[in-house]
Amino acid sequence: MGFSRDRQVTSDLAPNNTPDDNPTERMCFFAAPTISYNTSGIGFIATDEALCTDQNNMYKFKVDLDVSGSHGRNFGDVSGQFMHVVYTVDPSANKMSFYLDGVEMASSGIGAAFGLPTSHSFLALPTWYYGEDLDGSIEKKSFEYNLTSTNQTTDFNYGPKLNTNTTPWVLGGGYTDGFLKWTGHPTELPDMDGFMSKYHGKVSGLYGYLGSTKFYSKALSLKEIQKNYNAQEPYFKNIDL
Repeated sequence: MGFSRDRQVTSDLAPNNTPDDNPTERMCFFAAPTISYNTSGIGFIATDEALCTDQNNMYKFKVDLDVSGSHGRNFGDVSGQFMHVVYTVDPSANKMSFYLDGVEMASSGIGAAFGLPTSHSFLALPTWYYGEDLDGSIEKKSFEYNLTSTNQTTDFNYGPKLNTNTTPWVLGGGYTDGFLKWTGHPTELPDMDGFMSKYHGKVSGLYGYLGSTKFYSKALSLKEIQKNYNAQEPYFKNIDL
């Protein structure tokens, strides 16, 4: 989840690395499911359930940066001020929503955005990192930070360190923004380019700070979201950038 100028995310076009085809002016804020290809890379999921490499359509939930809410603000305003962003997922209502500064900006059905059946009772966040390999064997399917080579450029080939059973949370753009590096596994998937698959992981064009992050075990109501925003607004909106 975050900001992206990747044209597959913003415009449902086949991904490529041409800068003119992925302008920052076309950015969006989005959330999308991913799939592990191996122990060093992930990619988006195509709506036809194939690996999302050269496919156009991928599962996602997005809102363009120029879409304004009832308060006249949009996600593009984050370039000049702190914004309060809330992402809710309510399986009982089959609904996910984005809120900005206490106002709902967009909503979508969970099934339509993530390809999950409406009977699915939760989103697996974080996910289990064991999965079935192509030959049917059980293999670790995620990323491990290489603590033995912290001064070398290969560090990021292994991603953040795993929990005992689940994948880690990654806050900020460190492993997702602009990391296009060949990992050297030609026998696995030639389209792999480090953490994100080929053509993905582009620098969003925004450089900022995460001021406060909170996770809840339920989808907050509008009243609860606005209460949180009103409590934090005097502090964060007055920070001099």
